[in-house]
Amino acid sequence: MSSTVKTFQTTFFNGISKGCRKIFSHTDVISAVVIPREFRNEIKTHIGNDVNVVYLLLGDVDGESVVYVGRTRRTGKRPNEHTKKDFWSELIFFSSSHQFTSDQLEYMECLLYIKLKEAGRVKVDNRISPRITLPEISTGEQAIFDSFYNQIVTLTELAGYDILNQEYTPDNSETAFFCENNRGARAKGFFRGNTIFVQPGSTFADVSDSGREYKINERIKELLAAGILIKKNGKLKVQREWKANSPSDASRCVLGHQSNGWKDWKDSDNKTLNEYFRS
Repeated sequence: MSSTVKTFQTTFFNGISKGCRKIFSHTDVISAVVIPREFRNEIKTHIGNDVNVVYLLLGDVDGESVVYVGRTRRTGKRPNEHTKKDFWSELIFFSSSHQFTSDQLEYMECLLYIKLKEAGRVKVDNRISPRITLPEISTGEQAIFDSFYNQIVTLTELAGYDILNQEYTPDNSETAFFCENNRGARAKGFFRGNTIFVQPGSTFADVSDSGREYKINERIKELLAAGILIKKNGKLKVQREWKANSPSDASRCVLGHQSNGWKDWKDSDNKTLNEYFRS
């Protein structure tokens, strides 16, 4: 299978990773500008006053991830109209180097709304939904919008939000891998794209917070806050599919201690991920 190397660049406008930043590739037409809520007065400086954009407001309510999708031609004013929405902590503007037309803005807003609902990874906050059905377009236009959408998916992930890809459903021919120990860890996952998709119903080891390293506890807190993990009858259970950052990211949380996921995820015949994909 052939692959194309693509380089992305991130500009940190405030000199800090959690400040305002621009993410782009010189080979793409779509770029993203990420603005934390506390820096919203810098929008005009970093993107301009009247740029045609689609945008996402991202945050959480009571531990549940929430997103709002919108479009505007008034980048300098529109965010201030959202100050009554308390949930959002970051805003991502997506703009085109060729400037979106009004029709393109409407189409992309509708497409993002539909894809966010289909993916089901976050709650969509839009009270008034964009048009629910996409307008008829030509084959050539479809190719352009597909390219726009794929670029936005990548930029959203690079900004730290894996919210647009649908949860992965393995076919019956795929190999299941397991991560278990005698402290209650019983996790099942499927390997795809160099990581593990941990399946709903998987259980983490019975380890107290004081028995885990700080970084593992922090990761578990993130999963609980995102609604991926729940605490039920004193046990930590995976509620919806979790795309881990890596096999080791998954196994550390499942087992409750440092782990090499390439060796600790095994199939039903005790064959490790390492033996499958690296030997």
